[in-house]
Amino acid sequence: LIGGSLSRPADRFPKLFGQSTFLKTHPYFLACTGPALFTALTWLVTYMLLHETVPTTTSLWSLIQNRYRNMSVSTNPKSLPADGSHSDDTIQDCHDDSKPLPLRGLLTSRVLIAMLNYATLALLDIALRSLIPVFYATPVDLGGLGLDPLQIGNILAVFGIVNGLLQVFFFARLHDRFGTKVIFTYGIAASIPIIITFPIINSLCLTHGISVTVWLAVGLQLAISIPLNMGYACMAMYVAASSPNRASLGATNGLAQTVAACVRIIGPASTMSMFSFSVRDPSNAWTVYYFMMVLALLAMGSTFLLPRQMWKRND
Repeated sequence: LIGGSLSRPADRFPKLFGQSTFLKTHPYFLACTGPALFTALTWLVTYMLLHETVPTTTSLWSLIQNRYRNMSVSTNPKSLPADGSHSDDTIQDCHDDSKPLPLRGLLTSRVLIAMLNYATLALLDIALRSLIPVFYATPVDLGGLGLDPLQIGNILAVFGIVNGLLQVFFFARLHDRFGTKVIFTYGIAASIPIIITFPIINSLCLTHGISVTVWLAVGLQLAISIPLNMGYACMAMYVAASSPNRASLGATNGLAQTVAACVRIIGPASTMSMFSFSVRDPSNAWTVYYFMMVLALLAMGSTFLLPRQMWKRND
């Protein structure tokens, strides 16, 4: 909403910004400044008002020194005590469920399955979220809708509000009724009709122009994508349940977020590259949709590895 409203201010608000050469040269400066200020405000609120859950007086440099010292001890057996007490303590710590496991001990089959599904969900979702606004902005004769930034911003803003409200009021009921895996699998499967509607919307626009039929198709596409967002809540449950013990829950979540962050780098770059390739040559117009379908099928295949009943730590 902010990006669409503040884009090209010299053209949209000539009396206020029409004399600004800077805003004419950089028409999306205000559209980027708005989210940047919001992020800065969020950081300030977090820093000032949120209290740390685990107060510590250990500095970052001390943590690095301790880590280096522990690695030196583990690689130098001569530095261990002669009575072997350190070895006994290490063995006990490895089997103590109250102690967080090292990274190698964390990579169990359950964690790997959860990571794979989280990665494919994040990759598919970020690819779709990148493609939708670019598809809206692309001219009709090149396979898009030819909408301006204000229209695109309003569409995505309405979708965000409706999606958030539905997540709040209906996810818990749907989860209690159908279960975690069913909700997650259905959300991933919903990406297939989402991808199919892209060329359909463009064909309707070529035939009827920007008509009520096209707006209904756009609304239907966004409505179908709502279950896909429910997959994140489901994966949060699977990731938490996959942790080998309670003390490793933070490390498991951290690993999941790291994997998701990596694929969120790959998703937009690969999808936009395929979209550019599709636009450049009319004979390859649907290549990006074939690529998106491969991502959807990959994510669908990963769901078969998830158990119907949630993992339990004593299994």
